Amino acid sequence: MSKKLPSLLVVSSCTGAKLHKPAQQITLADFQQGHGHVREREAELKEFMTSAKRMYTGQQHMLVVQGMDLLNQRKSVVTSDLKIISAGYGLIDDNTFIAPYETTFNDLSSKEITKWSRELGIHADLNEAVKDYDIVIFLLGEGYLKAAELPLESRPDQSFIFLASGGSAKTLPQHAAKRAVMTLGNKDAKRFGYGLVGLKGFLFHQLARMVAENPETLRDWHEEPQLAIDALEEWQVNRHALPLLEAPIPTPSPILFVSPKYVEGIHRTGLGFNPGNLSAEEFYPHPHHTLSAKPRTRFTVVINNRDKLKITRDEQGRPLPAPRMDRIWKYIEGYGTPEGPRGYLTSLAYHNPGSDPLPETEEGNIYDCGAWSYKAEPQPILKKKDGPLTPESTMRLFDATGARMGTDIIVSPDMLIMDTDSPERQQEKIDVSLRFAREMMPLAQGHRLMAVTHGRFEQRHMMMERYLDMGYTHIALGSLAIKSGRDPKFVHKCVEDALKYREQVPELYIHVLGVSSIPWAAKLTQLDVDSFDGSSMYMKAFAGGEYMQYAPHTENLIIKHRIIDNAPWSDELPPCNCPACEAMRKEDWDTRAQGGKPKGEESGRPYNGGNEANMGRAVHNINMYLRALTDIQLKLRSEKSLSERVEAESPLLIPL
Repeated sequence: MSKKLPSLLVVSSCTGAKLHKPAQQITLADFQQGHGHVREREAELKEFMTSAKRMYTGQQHMLVVQGMDLLNQRKSVVTSDLKIISAGYGLIDDNTFIAPYETTFNDLSSKEITKWSRELGIHADLNEAVKDYDIVIFLLGEGYLKAAELPLESRPDQSFIFLASGGSAKTLPQHAAKRAVMTLGNKDAKRFGYGLVGLKGFLFHQLARMVAENPETLRDWHEEPQLAIDALEEWQVNRHALPLLEAPIPTPSPILFVSPKYVEGIHRTGLGFNPGNLSAEEFYPHPHHTLSAKPRTRFTVVINNRDKLKITRDEQGRPLPAPRMDRIWKYIEGYGTPEGPRGYLTSLAYHNPGSDPLPETEEGNIYDCGAWSYKAEPQPILKKKDGPLTPESTMRLFDATGARMGTDIIVSPDMLIMDTDSPERQQEKIDVSLRFAREMMPLAQGHRLMAVTHGRFEQRHMMMERYLDMGYTHIALGSLAIKSGRDPKFVHKCVEDALKYREQVPELYIHVLGVSSIPWAAKLTQLDVDSFDGSSMYMKAFAGGEYMQYAPHTENLIIKHRIIDNAPWSDELPPCNCPACEAMRKEDWDTRAQGGKPKGEESGRPYNGGNEANMGRAVHNINMYLRALTDIQLKLRSEKSLSERVEAESPLLIPL
């Protein structure tokens, strides 16, 4: 067997979506006037010219480029190249510099396609190109297959793989090369969970991943090209299934506690929520002092587009003509005053630009890119119908949110690294994050632009240095939330490593994403990170049925009550008078019970459920957390010797 692996050529098509779309871009009429005229037009559009790899931003092309980047990581053993059929330039390499143009074979009749493609010399150039490769993968739509004028000249020792629509697949001619065809239609788009427009690129990306993980796969596909299609089908069947040996062993379902039917005035007792029989003022104390000088470290409250409270009554309790949906920040203590939150964080994945902009804060808000929402995708993508994000489209989204230049922070799209990702997949994600960070820099002039590190300690350290080399002064540490409980020493090591660079870059701003428990709030404040955030107040309120009590006499300052055990309107938990709880009580919702139910009603809102009560409780939890945070930061500021004492007692937790 030859040691050299089969070489691979990918033939794809241009896309209508392009990096630049100036008003006077080149048209088909310009191309038809010949090379001299096109050169003149290119001179007019000189500032917009770039490589074909960057120019095309359609879904298929972006995915193909990502796949080629994967293969290039194995360029020492895998020979792979990309050719693009352009309806304006003919057959081009991905590094060919082109100007923006508006021309596609999809708008031409069959006769027009044949006539124009012959003038461009596409068939002859394809014949010349494919002869040097062992495997050729064609990712062409109907119009572009017609432009190729198949069959091509080929040899029996070559393999051709076509990903094509059902109609095109029926008309593909035989070749001397071995051939395999995968037909794709709407049902296949649904089956693979990807839009039809970008499906060929999506599937090629999976093929590229398979080769990157095991280059020897190319030998099998060269010998029998149908194996490549079989591999895609097998991947589709197995991608959501656990290997047999890893599948969890079924366990008997636990007996769920069923809450008793609500009867006004009758409640269970003895649950121990308030054994000291404290009053509401004692049970929910406010911090005794305010911070005269705020510490460097601030907590940014997480806000999503759907985080609203439904209000049906005015201040006097009279029904409103129509319900209104208030953004929850109106019910956070100190809203609109210097004592309120020092910043908010929202994500492009959940923030609707058409909704109210975030409250303006003096220290600035953070607009994240939403990496968690596309953690399983090969590249950043928020809505499949809009295709993968580009640096340009990302900037447009940030501008639409109302992010203030020079004050608010915007985050360059990053890829979240999972522990289950292969080493090759991890490197691919790092490369995508670095590429976006590099290309966002010239577009974000005047904005506070932040990049994010992920992965193992060594990977984070490398990314940190690469970002600093690019000129970044705002860097976030991502995907640490789970590890903050499981491996706190790892989190501590990563944060300290990032902060060491402040000696070289005094203006360096460090944010920690998703780590916010009270012990960690204390530690991050002590370390002097610039900001951190967390959304556990929401998750615990909705999924865990947890209701927070600020308790300054306890070690962690917070007591969490599992209020699913508390009957609606029971006073075992005293009624809270924070803005959120008061507002919900006027709406006949009880935030102290899981969902709650209006007083005096025997039917209507369910006991175990109800978004209004759950959301009201989430805001209550935020209010209690902010009280505890004020207290802990005050203690850290007032106790000068605390840092030395804590380091001696524990490297992680601060006893209070």
